[in-house]
Amino acid sequence: MIIQADVKGLEVVVAAFLSQDKVLYKELNDGIDLHSDNQVKLGLPDRITAKIFIFKLMFGAMEYSFAQDPDFTFISTKPKYWREVIDRYYNKYQGIKEWHESIIQQVAKDSKLVTPFGRTFVWDLMQYGEYKIPTTQVKNYPVQGTGSDVVMIARVALFKRLLAKNIVCDLICTVHDSIVIDCKKEYTAEIIKTVEEVFQDLPNIINKLFDINWDLEVRVEIKTGMDLFNLKEIE
Repeated sequence: MIIQADVKGLEVVVAAFLSQDKVLYKELNDGIDLHSDNQVKLGLPDRITAKIFIFKLMFGAMEYSFAQDPDFTFISTKPKYWREVIDRYYNKYQGIKEWHESIIQQVAKDSKLVTPFGRTFVWDLMQYGEYKIPTTQVKNYPVQGTGSDVVMIARVALFKRLLAKNIVCDLICTVHDSIVIDCKKEYTAEIIKTVEEVFQDLPNIINKLFDINWDLEVRVEIKTGMDLFNLKEIE
């Protein structure tokens, strides 16, 4: 059998933790469909567009990017329009705005960023004789890097617990926010139970390893089937 565990909204959860944005924290803790809410608040045509917008903005996209992006040009090709949407986003998520500003200032000062897990990003700000801060990378890398670390911690914890239970299986693939397990059918139920336990315990595992106050739930969606093309979600 194949078991696939996908972390839900990994980048959003990580961005909330790194920025400590109070509004985003409340939305995540209350289980609010923030993409539907942002569709209305940001004046976007549908939930999917709002979701894509938020992820691209967190990854450093600016008004000129949205004005030329095929995912958004059907709405407007004017940078001014997208500047207004970005401003509405930052007005709602003041913590994200302040965090983005602070890490850009930090890189301008030190040429580096260090995540809560110790992952360090270093930039050479002098390129081709010009001083330039790579704002897209500065916004993107901490979220992507910390997200990768969260999934790595979950994967190692899962491996250790399955080993302790003498469960024979292979962790065959990890792609960003996904852990894939290949196992015999008789182990499926116990592995799914163990995956759920690991992600429920993940905040405590992270805090014990790194002595930080990770206080956000990391939710996981689990699918299973005979192959990757025929996976069904487990309720």
